[in-house]
Amino acid sequence: PTISGSGTSWTVTVTASGQGAVTIAPAAGFAVSDVAGNAATTAAGTDRSVTYDSVAPTLTLAQAAAQTDPTKVSSIQFTLSAGEALDGATITASDFTITNGSAPTITGSGSSWTITTTATADGAVTIAPSGTFSVSDIAGNTQGTAGGSDRSVAYDTTAPTLTLEQAAGQSDPANSPSIAF
Repeated sequence: PTISGSGTSWTVTVTASGQGAVTIAPAAGFAVSDVAGNAATTAAGTDRSVTYDSVAPTLTLAQAAAQTDPTKVSSIQFTLSAGEALDGATITASDFTITNGSAPTITGSGSSWTITTTATADGAVTIAPSGTFSVSDIAGNTQGTAGGSDRSVAYDTTAPTLTLEQAAGQSDPANSPSIAF
C-alpha cells in the first residue's frame, strides 16, 4: 500500500489483486500517534470495502420468458439480462433494432430489463442489438454485444379461413347414415 497525506487527513492506496471486494482493516498491533504522542489503537469507520470490477458484463437478449409465441396481443416483450447489475442509464431504445415493431420502451432494474415493442403487422417481430449497442454495468464496464438465440415472436391477428363442404367421395344422395364432410 501507499500512504500519503499530512496533518489530520491521510490516504491509503492499494492495488486490487483480482476481481471482487477490496477491504481494509487495522492490522493486529495497530497504533498511530499524533504529534503530542497520543496513541490511537482503533480506527472508526464502517465503509471499508470497495468492489473492484474491470470486466464487461455478459448479456443475453431473448424473448421474455412469459411471452406467448405465437401471439395475437400486439405488445411483445423481450428481456435483456446479465450476471450483474446494469447501469440503466446506458440502456436506450437506440441499442436495439426492432423489425415489425415500434420503438421500444425499456423498464427494469439491476440485472433484468424488459424491452417492450408494439407489433405493427402480422408476422415475425424480432429484436437484435443495434450497430450502436453499448450497455454498461454499474462499475462502468461497457459491453457492445449480447448473446441469446430466441429473438423472434410470431404476431398473428388473422383468423383462419374455414371451408366446410361434403367430403370427396361422399355419395349424394346417400343411403347410409354415415355422412362425411
